[in-house]
Amino acid sequence: MSLARAISDYKAAYEEGQAAGLYQGRFEADQVTQIRLALFDVGMEQFGLPGADVIRTLVNLDDLERLRAVARRLHTATNWVDLLAEVPDAS
Repeated sequence: MSLARAISDYKAAYEEGQAAGLYQGRFEADQVTQIRLALFDVGMEQFGLPGADVIRTLVNLDDLERLRAVARRLHTATNWVDLLAEVPDAS
């Protein structure tokens, strides 16, 4: 295989990988948005309107796994503060 061909193949594979990564990033961003909206919807049904601190916390919470952890507590939390009291650290 010629060097030019190898470089061309590498560039094509790299660009394909970038496209896949971009798609994955958008997919995850969509999941974050959907979970956040579900938390607001279900939370408002269970706990009423959230305060500014709760809104700020949920809007700033953009880690998919952390959001899922909060969502799993919806059935046991008694209010918004309780729901967000154990938001796992990003570390």
